[in-house]
Amino acid sequence: MDSETVEREAADWFARRESDAWTSADETLFDEWLAQRTAHRIAFIRLQSAWQRAGRLRALSAGMTGGVIPPRGSLLENPLNEVPGSERPQPEQRAAEAPRPARRPMARRWIALAATILLALVSGVYVLQSGLLDSNRYSTRIGTMESITLADGSRLTLNTDSRIRVTVEPQHRHIDLDKGEAFFEVANDPRRPFVVRAGHKRVIALGTKFSVRRDGDEVLVVVTEGTVRVEDESVPAPGQAREVLLGAGSIARSAPGQVLVRDGAGPEVDRLLSWRSGYLVFRNSTLADAVAEFNRYNTRKMVIADPRIGGIRIGGNFRSGNTDAFLWLLQTGFPVSVDSSRERVVLKSR
Repeated sequence: MDSETVEREAADWFARRESDAWTSADETLFDEWLAQRTAHRIAFIRLQSAWQRAGRLRALSAGMTGGVIPPRGSLLENPLNEVPGSERPQPEQRAAEAPRPARRPMARRWIALAATILLALVSGVYVLQSGLLDSNRYSTRIGTMESITLADGSRLTLNTDSRIRVTVEPQHRHIDLDKGEAFFEVANDPRRPFVVRAGHKRVIALGTKFSVRRDGDEVLVVVTEGTVRVEDESVPAPGQAREVLLGAGSIARSAPGQVLVRDGAGPEVDRLLSWRSGYLVFRNSTLADAVAEFNRYNTRKMVIADPRIGGIRIGGNFRSGNTDAFLWLLQTGFPVSVDSSRERVVLKSR
């Protein structure tokens, strides 16, 4: 969903919350909408701030905390929200009248229109004043990759079946890797480190190139340029440091409480990052590991039905989506039979 759509939705929710028709069910849907994406809440707070800067909420916002959504109905109690030509009722009149005058639907439409216009007018100014440069979520399906340029000029490549959350501000640049793998080309900015969080691990860089892969609690970090620092926020195992420095050509494999580092691993680095060109490279790998890697990129999974063949060692370069070549190799060069169906491929010994 693009930012323009999010802003239109925020404006609509902004107006609906001030209407007489608002119900507890609407409140539940609104809370769900806010929770769906960080961008939703940011857009709504942006709208509130834009409205305040336009002078609409100055009298109403006294005592309110910045960044907090105001109570429903508070906007329409302002005399500025009265429809031109109408007479504002006195407090004693309000008690005897219906809870809301019939003109409220017009006020709602006016608020929605004004909110949308205000967002368009002040969005550029707000980005600079609030400091929010980029706040998005990105994901890829199985077998796909995506290249993304962030607001600070950094670039990232998201591997198959991956999901990240991005926040770029003047004070910091923060990435949450929820699952999968990404390669980062970080724009140099010593004032604000570039931080990637994957589970209990934080990978911190200034200007460098590196990848982070997350499989549950296990994290793999590969550095191709510059230096990164890997911090362990979990309780470290005895004798393990809470942080390690990785230079170019280094690989770090970590699990809860420990980080194992391998320096000067140039060929292994190239192999681990071959996915960026669409290839999977195996060098004396076990069949079990190769199958697991292929399954990351294909919806039709391979299953090893006989544990005796899982330890067979194989090598070669394969297109990540071309399982046929891999299966041909297994059948012609190894004692492996292949039973294929639309749903999966079963590997057995023969």
